[in-house]
Amino acid sequence: MGQNIYSGIWDDYDYYFDFRPDTILPEPQNYVVNNLEIDMNGDGTKDFRLTTLLRDEAQWSNRRRVTIEGLSQNQVAYSEIDTCWSHDFPPLFVHTSNTPLELGYNVLIDENLNWTDSIVWLSYNEWDATFPTNNGYHCSRVSQFYTDTGYIAVRLIEQNDIFYGWIKISTVHYSSCIIHDFACNLDSTSINILESDPCMMIYPNPANNLIYVEYSNLEDANVQIFNINGQEIYSEIAESNHMTIDLSGFKQGLYLLKVVTEDFTQTEKIIIE
Repeated sequence: MGQNIYSGIWDDYDYYFDFRPDTILPEPQNYVVNNLEIDMNGDGTKDFRLTTLLRDEAQWSNRRRVTIEGLSQNQVAYSEIDTCWSHDFPPLFVHTSNTPLELGYNVLIDENLNWTDSIVWLSYNEWDATFPTNNGYHCSRVSQFYTDTGYIAVRLIEQNDIFYGWIKISTVHYSSCIIHDFACNLDSTSINILESDPCMMIYPNPANNLIYVEYSNLEDANVQIFNINGQEIYSEIAESNHMTIDLSGFKQGLYLLKVVTEDFTQTEKIIIE
C-alpha cells in the first residue's frame, strides 16, 4: 500500500492510543526485567516490547539497559551499530548493539529509514571488571531523550502490507523510561473509522456503572473493551442495535471500546470514573 506517517501526527486512517497517565517503565529489581508490550493497531496482538534491565554484581559487573524490539518480525528504525571494546591493548571485541533513530516532531516515517527486526538499545551503561580479561570494559550510551521527549519509528510487517507508526517516549535513563502515546497506520481498504458518524452513539463518556452503544447495524457486531496495556477485558456479541455494558467491575481509568462489524471497525476511547 506504500503508507507512511509523520512522528507525533495521526489522522482518521491511523490507530492512536494515549497512555493516561503516562506509563513509567521503572528500573527493575536486581536480576529482574520490566516489560511493556504494545499493540500498535488495536487488533489484540502484541507488536513491540519495551524492556528495562538491571544486572548488578557488586564490584564485578553492572548492566543497565532500555531496549525495544519488534515481535513477530516487526521492525524498529535504527541509526547505526555501536561497538563495545575492552580496555585491553589492543582492545578486544565485546559486543555490538543497534542504536535507535531518535526523531523529533513531524518527521516522515517510511520505507527509506534503516529498519531492523533485532533488539534496539535506547540507552545502556555496563561494565565488567573481569571480561574478557582482568582489564575489563565499560561501555555506555545516553539517549538524547534523557531530558527531552521524542519518537521511535516502528513498522508492522503484515501478510499483505506494511504499516508505519511511532512511539512517543521521554526520560530515557539507563534502566527506565516513560511512554506517552503511539500511533500506527491502519489498512484503509478494509477499515472505515467512523469517529464523526452521528449514527453510532456511545454514551455517557465518561461513564460510571453503565455505558450504552447504539447503532443501526449493531446487531451481531463484536463489542470489545481493552485496557491501556492492550489486554481484552470484555467481549460480547450484540443481540440488537442497542447494547448496555455493565462497567461496575472495572477500575477507574482510560479504556478502548472497539466495535467490529462485517463492514467496518470503530474504536473509541472511553473513561470510567
